[in-house]
Amino acid sequence: MVNSHLLQPASIPELEKVVIFLTKNSKVKVEIGGHTDNTGSEEVNLALSKKRADEVRNWLIEAGIKSNRLQAKGYSSSCLLFTSPS
Repeated sequence: MVNSHLLQPASIPELEKVVIFLTKNSKVKVEIGGHTDNTGSEEVNLALSKKRADEVRNWLIEAGIKSNRLQAKGYSSSCLLFTSPS
């Protein structure tokens, strides 16, 4: 969703897989990276990407994963996962 940090329903099955993995591997710690595109200001995108990462972290905590195993970080558009063809 554009300009939103809320989890999409389609993300829940994947997050449930993460919970299973982390439950089976109790020593694993993870960093959750939030991203945005490069539309808008860097300041707004950085805040949005952090909110996205926090939303996932909070969901995992509510699912029973200990908070000290989860770090949330916003990357804005500084670390794009993919680019669209020109």
